[in-house]
Amino acid sequence: IDRFHKLTDNQIDFDEDLMRPKVIKKWLKVSELIHEHSSNSQVIIATLPLPTRFYRYVTDDYDDKNKYMNVHVYFALLEMLTENLPPTILIRGNGQSALTFYSE
Repeated sequence: IDRFHKLTDNQIDFDEDLMRPKVIKKWLKVSELIHEHSSNSQVIIATLPLPTRFYRYVTDDYDDKNKYMNVHVYFALLEMLTENLPPTILIRGNGQSALTFYSE
């Protein structure tokens, strides 16, 4: 969490500013696990976090600063997932599970 705060210039308070702090913390944990278990891999393939509204706007007429903060949160999350790792491919799915069965 400290690295996330550094990437967001300590401007984000999880409880006050974020709409979905549990989602952010989950992705930070995923990042930690990727770094722990995959740092020696040749390539890493991972799910791209869904771009969503993370930042809590004060009003519906949000200004450019609030737009920036939402983007800042998302890109800090992506940075946490990929920094200091081998080449990493982030793939966005459609949310559907897919099973392929082969029959003879």
